[in-house]
Amino acid sequence: MSRDGSSRQGAGLWPIMGIALFCLVVTLGLQRQLKPLEELSVDFRMRGRLELLPSSIRGDTSELVLLAIDQYTEAAFGRYGAGRWLSRGPFLDQLRFFRSYLSPSVLAYDIIFKDTQGHLYGEEGRVSELPQRTSKIAEEIHDLSAERLDCVSDTVLSDLSQLALEQGNISLAHGFAAVWEDKRFAPVFGFNFRGGWDDLQSVEIPAWALGHDGTGSVSSGVAIPYLLELAIPDSCIRFPPDASRGEYGFAPNANMPSPDLLDYAYLGSLNVHRDVDGLVRRVPLVMGFSYLSAPGGELEQAFVPSFTLLSVLFHLGVGQFPLSTDVLEVDFGSAITIHAAGDTFRIPIDELGRMRLNFCWEESDFAEVSFSRFAPSYERTSRDERYQMALEWGGVVQKRIAVVGVTATGIDVGPTPIDANTPLVYVQLTAINNILTRSFLRPVTWPLMLGVMVLLLVVFVGVCVAIRGVRMVFVALLLFLAYGVIAYGGVHFGIVALPVVKPLLFLVLSTFGILAMRYFTESRARRRIRGMFSRMVSGKVLSYLEDHPGSFSLEGHMTEATVLFSDITEFTTLSEHLLPADLIELLNAYLTPVTDCVLKWGGYLDKYVGDSVMAVWGAPYADVDHAVKACLSALEQQRIVERLNETIEKDYGFRLRIRIGINSGDVTAGNVGSERKFQYTVLGDPVNLASRLEPTNREFGTGILIGEATQKLVAPQLETREIGRVLVSGREQVVGVFELLGRRGHLSPDMLAIQKGYATALCAFYSRDWSRCMSELEQLLSRVQDGPSAFLLERARQYRNSPPPADWEGIYIRAGKD
Repeated sequence: MSRDGSSRQGAGLWPIMGIALFCLVVTLGLQRQLKPLEELSVDFRMRGRLELLPSSIRGDTSELVLLAIDQYTEAAFGRYGAGRWLSRGPFLDQLRFFRSYLSPSVLAYDIIFKDTQGHLYGEEGRVSELPQRTSKIAEEIHDLSAERLDCVSDTVLSDLSQLALEQGNISLAHGFAAVWEDKRFAPVFGFNFRGGWDDLQSVEIPAWALGHDGTGSVSSGVAIPYLLELAIPDSCIRFPPDASRGEYGFAPNANMPSPDLLDYAYLGSLNVHRDVDGLVRRVPLVMGFSYLSAPGGELEQAFVPSFTLLSVLFHLGVGQFPLSTDVLEVDFGSAITIHAAGDTFRIPIDELGRMRLNFCWEESDFAEVSFSRFAPSYERTSRDERYQMALEWGGVVQKRIAVVGVTATGIDVGPTPIDANTPLVYVQLTAINNILTRSFLRPVTWPLMLGVMVLLLVVFVGVCVAIRGVRMVFVALLLFLAYGVIAYGGVHFGIVALPVVKPLLFLVLSTFGILAMRYFTESRARRRIRGMFSRMVSGKVLSYLEDHPGSFSLEGHMTEATVLFSDITEFTTLSEHLLPADLIELLNAYLTPVTDCVLKWGGYLDKYVGDSVMAVWGAPYADVDHAVKACLSALEQQRIVERLNETIEKDYGFRLRIRIGINSGDVTAGNVGSERKFQYTVLGDPVNLASRLEPTNREFGTGILIGEATQKLVAPQLETREIGRVLVSGREQVVGVFELLGRRGHLSPDMLAIQKGYATALCAFYSRDWSRCMSELEQLLSRVQDGPSAFLLERARQYRNSPPPADWEGIYIRAGKD
C-alpha cells in the first residue's frame, strides 16, 4: 500500500520553507545596512504617536520645569554670551532669587560656565592676577574719563571682557557657596567629555593627569577629584560576557566649567550622542573617563553619572557621595537599576550605557518659564516686587527639577526624530522624564529580533501553504499591516521599538521568491492537478466539463439521477486502535479500488468525507441506466471489501464492513459555492434520503439499502427484497426500503429461501399476525443468520406484548440521522 498521498501533501511545504529561510538569512545579514532605515521607522512611529495623542494624555511632566533662556530673556538681558551675560549678572540675580524664595529639588544648568571662550584662562593667566594688565586697564579708563582718549585699546578691551568674566565667575561661586551651605537644593553643572567613544577626534586628545599632590592642575585635570567623588563604585559596573571594560572608549579629557565653581556644585556630563545621520536618539546615562594617577603614573578609569542621571538621583533623594553600592547598578547592554525613594527604577541601556530616548512629549508639553521671570535685578526691583514675583511663579518650581537651558533661536540646537531644530535642552528634559515616568523604549536585542523574524517566517509559510496565486500577495500585505500595527503599538505604549524594515524586506523577498517558484512550476502543477482530478471523476465527466465550459457556473438544472453513499462500519472505533500512518494506509487501500469501481461504472465521485464516499450517476450528463449502474457498482464494492479483508484480517486482526445507501429521483445538479471556488454536486430530497439509508443498514443488519424509486428502476435486472416501511429523520413521508441482493438469476438457493421466507413473515407482520410472523422468522433463523429477519422478529415480539394503535401501518420510525 502506498503512502504517496502524504508525501505529495508535504511536497509544497519544503520549497516554500527553503525560499523563506533563504530570504530570512539574507535579511538578517543586512542588519548593519538596514539599521538607519530601522531608526527612521521608529522616528516615524514616534511622530505618529504625537500626532494621534492630544497633549492632555501624553503623560506626566509635572516633576520638571524648564527655565528657558529664550527670546524674552534676550530682550531683557541682551544676546546670550555677551553683555551682562559675561559678568554672570543674570545667573547671580536668579541664584539670589532662588535662595530667598524658591526651593526646587535640583537646579541643573544645561550650560558650561567657562572662563573665556575656547580657553580656561588667557595665555598668561588671570587678568586680575597680572598687576601690569590691571594697571593698564585703570590707566586707559582714567585717560578715557579725562577725555585724553577717544576709546580704550583692543588689548584693554579684551582684558576688560576677560576680567568681567573672571569676576562674574567668582561672584557666582560665592552665590553657589551660600547655596551649598544652605543645602536647599542641589546645583548641577554641565560639562562635556572629549575624546571618548562619543567624541571621536582626528587628533590626539591630551590625557588628564592628577598632580603629585593628588589635586590636579588647571591644565591637566583640576576637575578629576570632583568627578571621582561622583564615581560609581567599580563593584556596581558590569559588562556582558561578550564584551569587556577594556573595549569601552574612555574619555581622556573634558570641557569643564570654571575652576572657581567646582567646589560648590556637582558635575554632570552633557554628552548627547548623534547617530550617523546626525539625529539625536540616545543619551548616555553613565560616562567613563580615564586619567593618569600622576604625571607619568598609571592609567586609571572611572564611571560617573551623566547630567540626566545625576539630576534624577538628586530628585529621588540620593545626595550622599561617594555612592554606596546599594544605590546604583550598571549592567551594560541591559539596564541601570536605581534603588531610591523606596522604589526601584530599571532603565534599559545598550552596550555603551545609552538610553533610547522615547519622545513622548513635544516641547510645549513641558512646563516652561522664561529665565527672566526668575532673575529680577536686585538693583531695579524692591523686596515686595520680588516677593510678588515669587508668589506668581514659585509654584512652577517648587520641589521640581529646574533645568536652565538655552532655547533662543539658532543656539544649542540639533535634529531629533520629532524636529530638525530641537533645542538640545529638550533632549535632557525628555531623558529625565523618561526615567521618572518609566517611559522607556527597550532596545531590540538580537534574540528578540531573531524570535520576531522566526515567528513571522512560520506564520508566512503557513499562509503560503494555505493560499495560492496572486491572493498570496494581498495576504502578505495584510500580514505586514497587522505586524505594523503591533510594531506601532510597541512604540505607542512605550514597550519596545520592534523592527519594521527587516520584516517588510523579508516579506517582499519571500513573496516574490515564492511567486516566481510557483510561476515556473505552474505548468507541471496543472498537469498534476488534471491527473489527480481525472482519478476523482470519470473520463466522461472530465471530457464533458472540458467540452462545455459554460457548465462552470452557479446555475443549476434538474435531472434524474441516482446517488450512492457508502461508509465503513464502526470506523471511529477502528481508528482508535490504529496508528495514524496505518489508518491512512488502510483508508487509501480501501478508497482506491472503490473509486476505481465508481469510475468504472460511469459514476461521478462527488466527494470524500473521511471514510465516506458520495457518488452520482446521471449527472452532469444523462444516463438512462443510472440506477442499474449505481447498484452494480455497490455490489462490486462489497466484493472488493471481501477481497481486501483477506489481507486486512491478516495484518490488523479485524475485517471491514461497509454500509451503502442508494436512492434515485429528480435532483438539482450544478456548481455550488462562490465565483472563486465551487464544486459540482447534486442537491435535493433524493440525495437526503440516500444519505439516511446508508446508516439505516445498522438496524437492519444489511449491507446495501435502496429506496423505492431505485427498486422500481432496477427490478427488471436486479434482485431485491422489501425490508419494510421506514420514516427517516428529516422527512414526513414514509418510504419503502429494499435490500439489494444481486443480479437477477444469480442468487443462491439459500438466498432465494431467505428472500421468500422474509417476504411471508413481512406480510404477516403488516397483517398483525404476530404468531405467524414470529414462527416464520424463527424457522428461517434456525437455518441461517439474517439481520433483517432478526430485527423484524424483535419488533414482532414487542408488538405481541404491546400491540400498536389501530391506525398503525407497519412503519419503523428512525429518529437519528447517523
